[in-house]
Amino acid sequence: MSLDFYKAFEDKYRGSRELIKSRVEVYLPFILPLKKIYPQGKSLDIGCGRGEWLELLEENGMSATGIDFDEGMLKDCQELNLNVELGDGIAHLRMLEDESLVVISAFHVVEHISFEELKILVKEALRVLKPGGICILETPNPENIKVATEYFYLDPTHIKPIPSKLLSFLPDFYGYERTKIVRLQEQKAISNRESIDLLGVIEGVSPDYAVVTQKKANKEMLENFDDIFSLEIGLPLTELTTKFEKRLQRIETKGGIVSGDVVKFLREKEGAIEKQKESIQYLNNELASAKFQVSELNHNSHHWWLETERLNDELESEKKVSKELKFSLLEAEHWMSDAEKLNEELQSVYKSKSWIVTWPLRKVIQLVKWIVSIPKIFIRWLLLHAVAYVRNHPNLKERLRSLLSIVGISSLNKMSEIETSIDEDVTPIIDVPASTIRTESINQKLLKEMKRFERENY
Repeated sequence: MSLDFYKAFEDKYRGSRELIKSRVEVYLPFILPLKKIYPQGKSLDIGCGRGEWLELLEENGMSATGIDFDEGMLKDCQELNLNVELGDGIAHLRMLEDESLVVISAFHVVEHISFEELKILVKEALRVLKPGGICILETPNPENIKVATEYFYLDPTHIKPIPSKLLSFLPDFYGYERTKIVRLQEQKAISNRESIDLLGVIEGVSPDYAVVTQKKANKEMLENFDDIFSLEIGLPLTELTTKFEKRLQRIETKGGIVSGDVVKFLREKEGAIEKQKESIQYLNNELASAKFQVSELNHNSHHWWLETERLNDELESEKKVSKELKFSLLEAEHWMSDAEKLNEELQSVYKSKSWIVTWPLRKVIQLVKWIVSIPKIFIRWLLLHAVAYVRNHPNLKERLRSLLSIVGISSLNKMSEIETSIDEDVTPIIDVPASTIRTESINQKLLKEMKRFERENY
């Protein structure tokens, strides 16, 4: 590959020098404590490229050397008078003395070398680092679907992507004290959304990640790094898929609560409050991290202050959501109280004397309703044959006349009216005592109010 080709390629697709320099600032909280522990400590950047990381280290008062086998890339470093060498980084690392460096870094190098060379790099870095020293290995993140299927293969010198679990296993295997996976360069707008679309799942995961690992040291020294190693940085695929599933659920329910079950509704609200508490705790951790970084990075205080303000706004937003959820719980409790009152009123009606006394009448009414519900064709046929039968049997007609006079029908002339109602497809009307009608009316009004309450509140 020509001297100028790869430099031109990096300039076009990796990003400007200023952009890359701002991105690598994320590693400063991991290494600045080493400046206090080892004031004269030295650093080595393997595959230093245009030297953005070297320049940032020197600006923070740390001695740094870069090594790269691409002369075209080293031109920018030489123009800035950075300490760089032309050569193979792993071969150079093997020649260094034990415990001679405090920081070893390799940005977008491991995807260019074989796995055997990668194992040598991790093992030799452990030997060369001082106690508590830091090793940083950054590479494209195959967890990002777009990176794994397209962007990774844009660089013709890439061999194959390396999953974060594999890369982080190597330092653990060779005996480093602790290892941290740091996901990088994700879009802040996506990480702040409550739900995302499918394109967000495909492209939204942090496109790069780094394994930051630390050599063993005494407890007092390691405590200086506990805060930064405890933070969760970046956007994993699991978080995006969870947000996407929530979006699908909201679409299925048309953005609202479709169940009338108040208990289920309350449980969901309680779960949401717990999640909000976890989110607030996470934001508190983020805020603490931002404050720590502000205190350590005075040279770039304005940048970190803006980040802290953003986190404060998010925290206030989460608190507002929490208040709204509490208000929803109070409203739900009010609904439950109203429902209990209506139930008590209904139970009092059930226990009243009028309800007990009218029990037989209600049963009669139910029987009448059941009879009326029989298909009209069958009723017409039955009544017509019954009337014809009575007319053809005079003795039965006289007995029926007596029976009808008892129930309030004065003469068999009513039979003609019944026949007329059948011919006109009208259901005969049977008189019901007024007290039964009044009780039924009360009951119907109560049922109507209960149904209205359910529609309005559930």
